[in-house]
Amino acid sequence: MSAKNIVSFRLIIPLLGKKPDFYTEGSVKYLLFQPLRKNSYLIIIGNQAPILIVPDNNPQLIKQIRNRKNDDFFSTPLSNLKFKPNFINIAEGLSKNPWYLDGLLVKDTNQLEKTEGEIDTPITFKVISQHKIDIRKNGDYKHLLKIEPLDLGIEGMPPITQLLFCFFEPHGGAISEAKELKESKFYNSNILTETAGKTFTMNIKKWGFGLWNSNEFGYDTLSLGSNKSFDWDSFQEIKEQNSAENKTQAGKENNETRRNKGLSLTPK
Repeated sequence: MSAKNIVSFRLIIPLLGKKPDFYTEGSVKYLLFQPLRKNSYLIIIGNQAPILIVPDNNPQLIKQIRNRKNDDFFSTPLSNLKFKPNFINIAEGLSKNPWYLDGLLVKDTNQLEKTEGEIDTPITFKVISQHKIDIRKNGDYKHLLKIEPLDLGIEGMPPITQLLFCFFEPHGGAISEAKELKESKFYNSNILTETAGKTFTMNIKKWGFGLWNSNEFGYDTLSLGSNKSFDWDSFQEIKEQNSAENKTQAGKENNETRRNKGLSLTPK
């Protein structure tokens, strides 16, 4: 399985109120899990962590899942997931007010497999523009990078068009303490202010679509707020030098081919 756009996670029984940890639709049974990294959620969409929906149609995989240990990891490509909004009402039988959780359906169980440990997912993006927003007196602020559309492959989810770096106390989605982005090299530096027109790569750990506890940003925004969100050291610019060198080399090879064919490269 290629490392590109692969995510890994532990499979934890979710808290679903009176609902069982499985779901049936017609003749198909689905197992329900909370996909977690070692110390954080894997995915946050808006204000919640979606439920992973696994079809019970692969006996060998289901046996591995049922016999798993708490620290066993599984992996699948993001393109093997389908977003299902308002998938299940976990308040049913407990309250008159519904409480819906979104779901992520595993489309092909042959692409879900046991793996060794956590996998950070690399992304590559080109920045169109950047600016600071929501600047506060205590030094908190957000830095918004508008990028060329980045399609992660999750069916039903829009391409990423914005990266939101949140320099404040991380909240929402953290299971254990996280190191604040304010403590990183990105805070009040020129790293992000000089990104426009350049291409970068970095490794994502936790996927935060939109912004927790806010409707200000849609699911086309990837929020980054701590060392649980991405590998700080992996943030690197991709230089255009390699591309230019490749073009120069290709030109030299074309000229050499023409010489070998007896064609003159200079005017007579």
